Amino acid sequence: MNWVGILFLLSVSSWAQAGMMNFEFETEKECWNYFDETFVTKSETQNFYNSKYKVKNYELEELGTLWASCIHKDSLPGEK
Repeated sequence: MNWVGILFLLSVSSWAQAGMMNFEFETEKECWNYFDETFVTKSETQNFYNSKYKVKNYELEELGTLWASCIHKDSLPGEK
């Protein structure tokens, strides 16, 4: 597994105001397909910080707005 899909949630739900999950995928396409098929796509976010990471907004009625990114393991910060 070479790609990590990171999902961040910020919600108005009383039981979980914020949360984060990660998933592993073989390819970048598999990663984005998973998010695109699982959640309702709102938009790709503006990259205000000139980051190399692409982020998309999603909506899940029960939870609220989610943000997702697919990152190659070699691009992750920290020890390799």
